[in-house]
Amino acid sequence: TMGVRAALGFDINDDWSATISALYQEQDGNGASAYDPTLGTLEAVRFTPETSEDEIFQFAAVIEGSLGDVADIVYAGSYFKRDFFERNDYTLYSDTWAAYYAYDPVSYTYFSAPMDYTDTSEWTRNTHEIRISSQDNGSKLSWLVGLFYDDTEHKYDYLYTVPTLTTTWGFTGLFASKTPVDPTVWWESLNVRKDEQLALFGEVSYDITDQLTATVGARTFKNEYSVSLNHGYGGAFQPEAGGDDEQDTVWKASLSYQATEDVLLWFTWSQGYRQGGFNRNPNAFPGYPNVFDSDTVDSYEIGAKTEWFDNRLRLNGAILYMDWSDTQVSSFDYSCDAAAMPPDLNCAPLGWAENLDGGIEVMGAEMDFVADLSDNLSINGGMSYIDKAESQGDYYVSAGRNAPAGTAMPLIPEFKFNTSIRYDWEVANGLDAFGQVTYTYVDEMWNELTTVSRSRQDSYSITNLRLGVGNDRWTGEFFIDNIADEQAEIFINNFNFDNRIETNRPRTIGFKLKARFN
Repeated sequence: TMGVRAALGFDINDDWSATISALYQEQDGNGASAYDPTLGTLEAVRFTPETSEDEIFQFAAVIEGSLGDVADIVYAGSYFKRDFFERNDYTLYSDTWAAYYAYDPVSYTYFSAPMDYTDTSEWTRNTHEIRISSQDNGSKLSWLVGLFYDDTEHKYDYLYTVPTLTTTWGFTGLFASKTPVDPTVWWESLNVRKDEQLALFGEVSYDITDQLTATVGARTFKNEYSVSLNHGYGGAFQPEAGGDDEQDTVWKASLSYQATEDVLLWFTWSQGYRQGGFNRNPNAFPGYPNVFDSDTVDSYEIGAKTEWFDNRLRLNGAILYMDWSDTQVSSFDYSCDAAAMPPDLNCAPLGWAENLDGGIEVMGAEMDFVADLSDNLSINGGMSYIDKAESQGDYYVSAGRNAPAGTAMPLIPEFKFNTSIRYDWEVANGLDAFGQVTYTYVDEMWNELTTVSRSRQDSYSITNLRLGVGNDRWTGEFFIDNIADEQAEIFINNFNFDNRIETNRPRTIGFKLKARFN
C-alpha cells in the first residue's frame, strides 16, 4: 500500500473559514486470502495467479461560516474516484458445471478446464451537503436544517475465461455461430449502475425543563437508480436495463434527561432505509426474483452516560431493540444436478438478492468505559451482547434449503469485547514512554442463513502490543499485532464449491516513526 494525504485550512475572515483536503492511495495484492481446511492450515490450491490492483482518489472541501447572530452554516462537498482490478481462480465452478464448461460437444468427452474471472470496476461519486443550524444563544429552542445530494456511478466488467477453449473447444460446437473477440472468453458482463439521491433533513430540540430535552428529526428523500447490463456467452451479448425511484421519509425522536451533573439518561427511536435493486437474467430460474425491494429498520435504544469518582471513570451503556423489515439477503443455490445431461436447472446457481419475509428482530445491549486507575495507568474498553437476532418469517430457497422463522441470523456474534490497558511514564526530562496492550474477542457465529448448509464459525481473540518513546517533536513506536498468531475464521465461504475460510493477518511486527516540524 502506498499513499499520500494532504489538507489545507485557512481563515477567510473572522466569520468564515475553509478546509480543502486530498487523498491518493494505491494498493496491490497477490495471493489468496482464504485457505481450504481439507488441505491443511493456510493451504490453498489455485490454477490462476490471484492478483488485485486498487487506486483511490478523493478531493473534499468544507466551508464554515456565520449568518450573523442567528445561525451557522456549513458546506461539505467531495469528489471520489476508484479504479479496481481483480483476478481470481474459478476452476471449481467450471469443474462443478462440467457439462457447460468442460464438455466437448464434438467428441462428447470432458476435458480439463481451468477457469478464471476478472473484475474491472470504476466508481465515481459526487456529494454535496449544506447545513444551517441555530447558534447557541441560551434559547430553549435549537434547530438544524440541511440539503444533501449524491450522484454515484459504478461501471464494472466481469470477464470469465477458459484458456483451453482456444485449442480444445474453440467454439466449434454449441457456439459455432458466435465469434468472440477473444476465443478464450466464455462469458462477459458489461454493466453500469447509477444512483442519485436528493434529501432534505432537519431536527428541532426543545428544553422542556433545565434537565429534560426533546428532539424530533426527519429526512425526506428521493432515490433513483438505473442499471444497464450487457452480458452473454461467446461474445453474443444480451442487453438488459432496469431501474426504479422511491420517495420516502424517515423519522427520529429522542428524550434526554440530565439527572445529575454526572448522569445523563436518554431514549431514542429512529428509522433507517436502504435502496432496492434488481437481479440479472430476469425469469431465468424458478423462484428467482426479478427485483428486490428497499428495506427499512425501526431502532429503539435506551441508555445512560455516566461519570464517577471525580471523572476518573466514564461508563456508558444502552439496551437496544431493532425491527428490520423486508431485510435484503443474498443467496446462491447449487443444489441442482450439475452433471445431468441436459443440466438440471431447477435451481438458481447465479447469486441473487431478495427480501426476507417478515424481516428480522434484534435485541441486545452495549457498553463502553474509560477508567484512569492512576496518573499513569488507564484502561478502556467496550462490549456488545446480542441476545436475539432472528428471522421473523420463513425463508425458502429450494427443497431442503430454507430457514424457518426463528432462525438465528448469520454473521452476528452473540458477544464481542475489547479492552486496552495503557501505562505512561517519564523516562527523562522531556522524554516520555508508554506501553499498551489491546485485547479483542469475537464470539462464534453462523456463516449463512439457510440451515442445511451453514457452518458455525469459531470464536477468536486477537492481542496487540505497543511500546513507544518520544517528546514534543518526535515519537517512535514498536508494535506487534496478533501476538499469538491467531488464525481467525473471519468467514467460512461455502459459495466456491469448497469450504474456504477467510482469515485474518498473521503476526505482524513493525516500527512507526512520527515527527513534527513546527
